[in-house]
Amino acid sequence: MAHWTDSYVTSIEYTKHYYHHLNPLRLKLLCLQQGFQYPRIQTACELGYGQGLSVNAHAAASDIKWYGTDFLPAHAKLAEEMANASGADIEVSGQSFLEFCSRKDLPDFDYICLHGVWTWISSENREIIVDFLRRKLKTGGLAHISYNTLPGWSNMIALRDQMMEYIDKVANPSDDLADQSKTALQYVNDLLAASPAFANANPRVQKRLGEMQKLDNPHYLTHEFFNRNWAPMTFSSVHDLLKPAELTYVGSSDYLDNIDIAHLNKAQLELLKGVADPAMRETNRDFLLNNSFRRDVWIKGPTQLSAEERSRIIREQRIIKVKTSSQPPQHISTQLGKVPLKQTIYKPVLDALATFEIKTIGEVENDCKHHKISLAQLVQAILVLNSTEWVVPVDDDSSIKNSISKSENFNAYLLNEAVSNQEYEILSSPVIGGAIQIGRMGLFYIHALKQGNKTPRQCAKFIFNTIEEQGQTLKLKDQPLDKSADALKALTLDAKRFFNQQQVLLAALKII
Repeated sequence: MAHWTDSYVTSIEYTKHYYHHLNPLRLKLLCLQQGFQYPRIQTACELGYGQGLSVNAHAAASDIKWYGTDFLPAHAKLAEEMANASGADIEVSGQSFLEFCSRKDLPDFDYICLHGVWTWISSENREIIVDFLRRKLKTGGLAHISYNTLPGWSNMIALRDQMMEYIDKVANPSDDLADQSKTALQYVNDLLAASPAFANANPRVQKRLGEMQKLDNPHYLTHEFFNRNWAPMTFSSVHDLLKPAELTYVGSSDYLDNIDIAHLNKAQLELLKGVADPAMRETNRDFLLNNSFRRDVWIKGPTQLSAEERSRIIREQRIIKVKTSSQPPQHISTQLGKVPLKQTIYKPVLDALATFEIKTIGEVENDCKHHKISLAQLVQAILVLNSTEWVVPVDDDSSIKNSISKSENFNAYLLNEAVSNQEYEILSSPVIGGAIQIGRMGLFYIHALKQGNKTPRQCAKFIFNTIEEQGQTLKLKDQPLDKSADALKALTLDAKRFFNQQQVLLAALKII
């Protein structure tokens, strides 16, 4: 029988991060691009929701009934607190996967997701999840499973084993796990400093270790590397483990990952053409790119759309621009270097969305007709712009209307918490069925505005007074601010800049 925690780190809470890839609305264009019918999602479940920020944001910003579990008590408590604040249709529990997945009162789900969990749980818990997907995911339903993959993590496996052995045999047992993790990192750093043959044969190890040491969040570091179970897998291994659930691979929820020409050179593209087996092709592709993380989307019993149906539904999908810059992106960065984006395509598309008006893809296509942009080119551009967080899908009017009050309640909770909690940097939007990054200072300014302050100066003064009451230090561009006239002027100018740039967008997203 699976233990309640099964050696997973429970002494330290996970980070308060939002994962937009888990938003089911984002997966619609992916399904359509691959020619699959996108399901109507009414019930959804997140297994291992961490601090509960994503599952609560998605429940508050949509009319989907959400369920979820995470076996860390502090996580479950916070997730429930958020759910109560928003009034969203969500049930969160603190049960183990065995307990939760065995429940008889759960509905069948249109969407089941888990972020990262797959890598850090026992093989027995993975079997429980696969069985849950087999029994509870509806035909036509979607699953999102992200995990550490090989070969990107291959050279770190031996080093991680060294760190775990250090914790078991050398680290002070009275220290908490975060402190033990730091000393274990220093230990392997000293080991590499002795120029072992292992480091010479694996030159990237030193770089990755340096990146780990720079992480300023011990909670993330501990959960990422110091669970007893840590099993990066190839795509083929995951594919084989999921066979009992009868899932079909759709693609990556990071749309850019699906565009081979943006990542692979001609010889690599030609090589993959000769790989007929889909699972082997993905695994080979990961080896070509040395991938270390995957965001896989799966579908159970897919319905294939005709070319006409696919084009019609794509043209009906609504989108909105969510970046305020007037300059279109010039390139994307991949392993090929800086891949230029054709401005004859990207500029007209973004010009059509420049006023933050919600438009269908068909309307954008019509706006760009004089530029002779085909539907295929337009869709690829939108997928790239989505991956780089310039353009996102928009929900239907009924869902937006039903979610406004829940989203407002959830945002009120986050705005109040942001004053004392530096990890919150998002707000939910019923327009996009999820959340958008705002930044901590942005949350401060919006909080001040919601409290009745009308001008940037009033907002700046309100923020100064509120932070002072909390006994905290306010920083602007990483520089501490006192309460001098110059500091107030700098904060006022920053608040003015924020509202000048963001106010129209935030209104369009129904955040303010």
